[in-house]
Amino acid sequence: MQYSRAIDNKVYPPKVLVVDEDSQHLNVVRDLLQERFDIFTVGSEQECLDTVHGIYPDVILLDAMSEGEGFEFCQVLKGDPTIKSIPVIFITDCNDTAHRLTGYKLGAEDILPNSISKAELLTKIDVVLEKKNATDQLLNDVQKAQDLALKSITDKEDINVILEFMERSFSIDDYPELAKEVVNVLNRYHVSSAVKIRGVGEQYNLQICPKNGALEHELMERLRSFRRVVQFGERIIINFEHITILVRHMPLSNDKLYRRLTSHFVALVGSANAKIESLNNLKEVEENKGLFLAGISHELRTPMHGILSFARIGKKKIHTATNEKLLDYFDNIEKSADRLLSLINDFLDATQLEANKMSFQASKNNLYNTANFAASEFSSLLMEKGVELSVDEPTFSSAAWFDENRILQVYRNLIANAIRFTPKGHQINISFEERTLSLEDGSFPTPSIAVLVQDQGCGVPAQDCQSIFNKFIQLKTKQSGVGTGLGLTICKEIIKASRGTIQVENTDALGACFTFTIPVKQTGMTH
Repeated sequence: MQYSRAIDNKVYPPKVLVVDEDSQHLNVVRDLLQERFDIFTVGSEQECLDTVHGIYPDVILLDAMSEGEGFEFCQVLKGDPTIKSIPVIFITDCNDTAHRLTGYKLGAEDILPNSISKAELLTKIDVVLEKKNATDQLLNDVQKAQDLALKSITDKEDINVILEFMERSFSIDDYPELAKEVVNVLNRYHVSSAVKIRGVGEQYNLQICPKNGALEHELMERLRSFRRVVQFGERIIINFEHITILVRHMPLSNDKLYRRLTSHFVALVGSANAKIESLNNLKEVEENKGLFLAGISHELRTPMHGILSFARIGKKKIHTATNEKLLDYFDNIEKSADRLLSLINDFLDATQLEANKMSFQASKNNLYNTANFAASEFSSLLMEKGVELSVDEPTFSSAAWFDENRILQVYRNLIANAIRFTPKGHQINISFEERTLSLEDGSFPTPSIAVLVQDQGCGVPAQDCQSIFNKFIQLKTKQSGVGTGLGLTICKEIIKASRGTIQVENTDALGACFTFTIPVKQTGMTH
């Protein structure tokens, strides 16, 4: 499909701005596109900035060299709110995956090779323009809907009612009280209502004028996913993710008032939904914290019980037991004490990281060597579990800037997790990849090394891939074994302090792959 611009009922070809320092290449691109597009060419980034605000092109073709030139300028374009919606297509002589991913992360619509044919280039631009036109139309529709909603709430008192409700809801900390507050607001409009709140592990229903209440609540439940507003006669149902209300006695004889009240009630219920989401999050944290503390009490009792039991047996049999037997008692006491110390260290580390009080001593180290050292510590456990662990030597330098003791701690946690979930006879693999890391401060993407710890266990449920790194979270699986629920939180905080990233995903090998990325060069620790 070919696209054009209509201005004052006249049709014009789309404007394409080509940015390239190579004048010969500019001429080639102009020749390819001038039959279909209005072409503008510039030879520098400054010329581009001067031109783009004057002509506001429909698409920008930007040269991107393999060493990163062009990518940084794309950040400048996307950082200007007046032009950030203009699609950018990179033309590059580098086809490496990391290079392309960097371009997409910086906002490029497409990344094309210098050798692209005329037909393919025209098609690619058409696809980008089609997407832009659809996006522009959607934004226009949204703006019209917002304008209509604002016009509907014209009464100053209506706006004040919403603001007052939001202010009062700040201090509400349970579902029944919030439901009553919603009903109280609705009562001011001389309507009756029913409210259904969906909280964490519970539902709360409240209604005024309970005649046919059971039938109405069943209707509300059936229509909760139907659409935002369901109108039937003098009743309307308004649905949000966490709350549904049914309003009776809507003014059918006054269409203007009917529409105004509907818009007003949607705004009210939307505000209530945001509050419920906040309450749900708080309750989930409290619930996870409770489960965590219950688990921790068990975790602490287990090694302490082992220490006390073997100490008492040793005291009782000190004059009768053989030296070999006494040594066995001491070995068990030592193992339990090590486990107890590990638990206490987890608590202390999590507390220090949360308070930004953990010290980091970064220097140039080798991620491959550190991985091998960590792996060697698990040789006995691996043999006992019948699991193999391999560390692939990278074909590139794995030198990077990090605190070796802290990254060693990350390796230990990830390897211990992998061993815990990997069945006997299966494998764990640690490998390395060169990547480009975009830092959170918005600075230019930096070279980095990704470490992939791949197991062949049961994987991570898709819904837990984000929350698994949160404090107090443990996977509820049959194979999970023991753990504090703090190990991955500690890993996340250490990697974050190292200016890196960490994530988990399931793989085709039916296991989980934990990946953390560390910048190659010194970027400054955050602790």
